[in-house]
Amino acid sequence: MAKQDQRFRCALCSFTGSAYELGVHLVKEHKVDVKTAVLGLREASRKMGVDVEEDLRRLMNEFSSSRPSEKLVEVAPPRRPPSPPPPPSEPKLVGLLDIKSMCRALNDPSIALLKQIRSDGGSDKFILVEDESRYNRSLIEYLHRAGFIEWSVSGRVLRCPRCLSRKVSVFYSCPYCKSRSVNKGTLYTHQACGAFFTEPVVKEGKTYCPNCGAELKGDYSIVGAWFECESCGRGFENPDINFKCNDCLLDFDVQASRYDRVLSVKLSDKAKILLTALDLLDVVSKVASEKGYQVQLFSTIKGVSGVEHDFDAVLTKDGQLIATSLLLMGGGEDIFYSLAPILAKSYDLPENAEMLLVTNNMKLGPEVQQLLKRYRLRLVQGSNAEELSASMRANLESLERAGG
Repeated sequence: MAKQDQRFRCALCSFTGSAYELGVHLVKEHKVDVKTAVLGLREASRKMGVDVEEDLRRLMNEFSSSRPSEKLVEVAPPRRPPSPPPPPSEPKLVGLLDIKSMCRALNDPSIALLKQIRSDGGSDKFILVEDESRYNRSLIEYLHRAGFIEWSVSGRVLRCPRCLSRKVSVFYSCPYCKSRSVNKGTLYTHQACGAFFTEPVVKEGKTYCPNCGAELKGDYSIVGAWFECESCGRGFENPDINFKCNDCLLDFDVQASRYDRVLSVKLSDKAKILLTALDLLDVVSKVASEKGYQVQLFSTIKGVSGVEHDFDAVLTKDGQLIATSLLLMGGGEDIFYSLAPILAKSYDLPENAEMLLVTNNMKLGPEVQQLLKRYRLRLVQGSNAEELSASMRANLESLERAGG
């Protein structure tokens, strides 16, 4: 390694000196950021075979605190909807009481959001939920914690911390005078002469070092980005990054900004079962009301044994009592296991009560069909709302004829 007596020349003026002296000169006279000066000096000294680490440590110690401290922009906290209730415990089985507990754990906006995700195609595939006017972020997070939706992070988005708008402009500002009149350039170093410069000299399509005049043929390197303030004339390596909301006109900085995840969501199996149950109950309630029945969802009937039994819906009209249970199954469940509690309740019903078993287009084998007849359960079934309504209406009319 060569001795530390090599002189470094400033490309911005005629000054020459040691690495330390040139560094002080660049910071004080040309307002070069100390970190940029150190990077350039280290690169130049390496190419020239000069050990200047002691000069660089001295330079850093002297000017390390020269950058002004940053200030945060104080903004009003964003308005958020009230937090939903804590998520319900995970149901052990997909059955009558589980549908009841899930419905009671979710408020109307939560159920409406699940239906919206389904209508937007989120039953079997992930869909983006960027628009917070349509997809409430707090409800999305709650439904995810409760196990009703699955999500994946598709990216990140910068938002205004006050109005949550994505229409945000980005600008650089001077860390000294806070002016936004900042120009961005590049700082170079010529390895042959050790000079720093922001722009080479261009003549007849060729570039030359502004210090020694030699043609630059790959013997120069980029030290880093360089910024200059038009207002105060200072140069610096790192500008302050600030933002302005184009909707509410709020000025804010990085610390105050909202940087949210962009989520893609889809319904979980539990949510799909819940929505199927609600669809079935909607049809039951609508048809029964049209036929003049009073409908009570998630009600009870006292059995012959004196035990109160829960049902998904209880229909009453002129002393006639109809208990209704849904048959919904998740994957891999034994249908006889799911039917067992329903059959036990039907067996204990009082004499003036009948029972309907409501399901979607589930395939029921001959053994199941025979079991339902033995327990006198009437089956309401259909592949869509129209078929289900027709089956429900036919069963009610049949019961009325039998009772008449």
